[in-house]
Amino acid sequence: DFSEEKDIKEQRKEARKVLGVDEDCLDLELINSKYKLLAKKYHPDMPDGSTEKFKLINNAHKMLKRELG
Repeated sequence: DFSEEKDIKEQRKEARKVLGVDEDCLDLELINSKYKLLAKKYHPDMPDGSTEKFKLINNAHKMLKRELG
């Protein structure tokens, strides 16, 4: 097994967990809607905002968009 392939699969699984979708979810529309809700909630300008959480959400979304887009 090529270790980078295993690592990327693990990262994608983690990205799905961050966005709150099933680890085998391939529905980009669902992923996008979950992303929008979380990004709005954790935006640094919002009361519950967190720069770190916001970055995590953005990176997870970018990774899955590249995979499924």
